[in-house]
Amino acid sequence: MDFEAALTMELKTVPEVENRVYPLTAPEKTTSPYIIYTSSDGLRVNTVTNGYLPDKSVEGEINIIAPRYSTMKQITSQVIDLLVSMSQREIGTGGPYINEMIYEKPVELYEAQVNLYRCLIDYKAHFKE
Repeated sequence: MDFEAALTMELKTVPEVENRVYPLTAPEKTTSPYIIYTSSDGLRVNTVTNGYLPDKSVEGEINIIAPRYSTMKQITSQVIDLLVSMSQREIGTGGPYINEMIYEKPVELYEAQVNLYRCLIDYKAHFKE
């Protein structure tokens, strides 16, 4: 299982989102709360003496969307706990072993056009493929 599939599996364990976890964008008329995320193929670690290693660094963003501020805060707390728990363990089922998971300070927004609250969390995962 690759990193993105494993990340999706982990995020789907957050009870409030009820499996509503999507890459890049949610389908039209998706009921909130839900999570959308970005990921990438990442960067391979390159050393002068050994060339490219099987170690990889992936950066991305997790967006928590909710109808109420309190719900967004609650889910954000659960997602942060989940991200912290990923360090030093295999994620998903047969996914990569995460050596280090780093997240940045969450950014909270109100989306007036759709009357929803959003929290953005940037992350960086380091693992060996």
